[in-house]
Amino acid sequence: MERVTLVESMPRDCGLESHDLPPTDAVWVQMIRQAREEIVLCHFYATDESDTRLGPVVYALEEAARRGVSIRMLLASTFRETYRELPAQLLAQPGIQIAFLDLKEKTGGVMHAKYMVVDRQDAFLGSANFDWRALDHIVELGVRVEGAALGGVLANLFEGDWSRAHGRPGIVVESGPRRRFAAELNRVQARGKRDLEITAAISPDGMGHRSSEWDLPQLLELIDSARHRLCATTLTLKLNDPKGGDFDQLRRALTRAAQRGVAVQLLVSQWCKQGSALKSVQELDAIEGIEVRFLVIPEASTGPIPFARVLHAKTLIVDGDKAWIGSSNLQLSYFTQSRNVGLIIRGRAMGERLDRWFEALWMAPISEIVTSVSP
Repeated sequence: MERVTLVESMPRDCGLESHDLPPTDAVWVQMIRQAREEIVLCHFYATDESDTRLGPVVYALEEAARRGVSIRMLLASTFRETYRELPAQLLAQPGIQIAFLDLKEKTGGVMHAKYMVVDRQDAFLGSANFDWRALDHIVELGVRVEGAALGGVLANLFEGDWSRAHGRPGIVVESGPRRRFAAELNRVQARGKRDLEITAAISPDGMGHRSSEWDLPQLLELIDSARHRLCATTLTLKLNDPKGGDFDQLRRALTRAAQRGVAVQLLVSQWCKQGSALKSVQELDAIEGIEVRFLVIPEASTGPIPFARVLHAKTLIVDGDKAWIGSSNLQLSYFTQSRNVGLIIRGRAMGERLDRWFEALWMAPISEIVTSVSP
């Protein structure tokens, strides 16, 4: 049975940390130190500065390579020139390999997943990039899943993308129904019953995984299953995606939920206060039964930090007993063009804990109500 631990990052100086959710950096370091044979990591990009929480993670990877652990990191080609220093530092350590995946020609998207698998039996996935800011100055949420079932799925997915990055065909996965794995929530985070069921949720469709595990249909099914309350967090929300087109499937699903009496609450970052994202937020907030709020994180005490101090977690919580945690923002192209990885988690133990996590952010003083306007 898989063992699931909910993991978070919270910006410094905000007082939003959960007492029972371990910080992302501590979990990463622990997983790396326990590695015996192999670590594979998949990230959008990798970057660090001096004296950050990412430093011990990088050191742990280098130390693991020195003791003979095989380490491979797959990054998106998008930021290959922008963030060169940390990949170069890691490559200088014997035993560490790095490859860059370019999906522009194949799908029009990018390699956007964020996950790590240790020895094919200890996996982490979520919203956090391999970026010092993700550990120090951004709201992130992820899950650690200990067990060979999910570890094997993600390790095989990695092998396929690693092959693609080297110009070789990816692994062909057999068709079939979704693979559902029995799991239990970490005892510290659960109240009462701990039983869970998890399913991989992967995009885009038809690229090294079962079509039944494509995350978009699973996400829409979750929304359509809601009967009482639906809560979601995202960095960006765009009903009209410049890259992927109109996200009418999401618009209709959320509208249907509100029309059948579901209380829909969407928490987005302050990055949605402009352009097409603002228009989308205002359109949804104007629908009876749907409320949207911005989470506006104050500037760090040390001064402005580019691309930080934002809500970056990607979650959907339904009726306190079903949830999705992943790496896709609520824009169509993340589901149809880019590589993303998440989990569908069923079970009241996780649903109730995520409800409390969401409620703390929703009711925080830095949560701002959106002024509704007619679409």
